[in-house]
Amino acid sequence: MRVYEEGRQTWRKCETKSQARTLYGKLKAEAREGKLFPKPKKTKSILLKDYFVTWLKNQPARGKKITTIKTYESRLRKHALPAFGTSQRSAISRPRIKAWAAGLLEMGLDFDTALNALLTLSAVLTEAVEDGLITHNPALRSANC
Repeated sequence: MRVYEEGRQTWRKCETKSQARTLYGKLKAEAREGKLFPKPKKTKSILLKDYFVTWLKNQPARGKKITTIKTYESRLRKHALPAFGTSQRSAISRPRIKAWAAGLLEMGLDFDTALNALLTLSAVLTEAVEDGLITHNPALRSANC
C-alpha cells in the first residue's frame, strides 16, 4: 500500500488484501485523530532578513571563500531583501518567488544575474528546511519554470 507521509511516498507491505484494508482503516483513523500527521510545532517567528544574516555567518564553516560569501551577501541585499526581507519565512510562497524572479527580468537584469539571485535565495531556504524552520523550499526548482 502506498502512503504519503510528510510529502514523501512510502510503501507498507501487506500479505493479503484484507490486511491492506485493515491497515488502511487504521491509518485513516490515525490521520483523523492527528496521530499519523501531527501538526507542525509552533516555531518562533523570524523575519527572513534575520535568517539571511545567520545563513551568511554559517558559510565559512561550509568551506565557502570570502569572495563567494560577499557575492551571496550582495545578491541577497540587492535583490532578495527588498522583496522578502520583512516577510515571515512561512509567508514566502512559490507564486510569490516566481513573480519576483520575473520582476527581476522585467527590471532589465540579465538572465544569469536573476538566476543567480534565485539560486542564492533557494540555498538560504534549503538550509532553513534543514534547520527545521520551514517545511519545504518554495524556491526549489523555480529556475526550471
